[in-house]
Amino acid sequence: MNILICDDNRDIVVQEEFVIEEAMSAIKKHGNIRTFTSAKECLKAVKENPKTYGIVFLDIEMPYISGLELGKKIKEINPIIQVIFVTSFEKYSLSAYEVHPFHYIVKPLRAEKVKEILLSILQYEKTGETANSSKIKVEINRDLILIPTETIHFIEKEKNICNIVTEFKEYQVYISLNDLEEQIMKLNADALYRCHQSFVVNLKYVQKYEGNKFILENGNIIPISRGKKTEARRRFYDMLREVEKP
Repeated sequence: MNILICDDNRDIVVQEEFVIEEAMSAIKKHGNIRTFTSAKECLKAVKENPKTYGIVFLDIEMPYISGLELGKKIKEINPIIQVIFVTSFEKYSLSAYEVHPFHYIVKPLRAEKVKEILLSILQYEKTGETANSSKIKVEINRDLILIPTETIHFIEKEKNICNIVTEFKEYQVYISLNDLEEQIMKLNADALYRCHQSFVVNLKYVQKYEGNKFILENGNIIPISRGKKTEARRRFYDMLREVEKP
């Protein structure tokens, strides 16, 4: 696990290095951490060793080259490197989406939060997904979280929150199911299907269709609205045919 840190403030770089080392130790992972106070020098390190580093923590507000611009340039060199934006601003910039960051975190870094991010990266990489995998964007405790659609088993609406249940963990998000469905449609994530007013299900994880419910591989039961029974059945069998194609 080789990591880069870039922030124009030397004190912050030292503090972040200490926190990341603590987080790596907690998950029993070893690797090298290189620190930079110059975006130019950080970019040079990536150019010289394009496949060496898997994660980069970038400050957004830096002179000469912003963290956003640096992130874009790094992604051009190594598309699979995971970019973590670190900033003093509570509200993330929409332009950060263009870099396809893995995470967005507000300063100061905390070991527990970094540990969570590193574990998420390790789990994410196990799926073998590429940097172009579709991801829905949600905000939890001021942090931007990108959730690969392929890992989502189902989404359940409960009052004013949505529970996003993935292969690895569950996220509780203050967002409407309609907003999530809109993201899903824009991403053309066809496997994610809204089968009920309160549920979106990933058809790839459905083991059985029973008229008024889907039964997932892990045993979870997802209800189907009365008015969507015919469509749900068709979508399920269409998905089966796709899976069975040579």
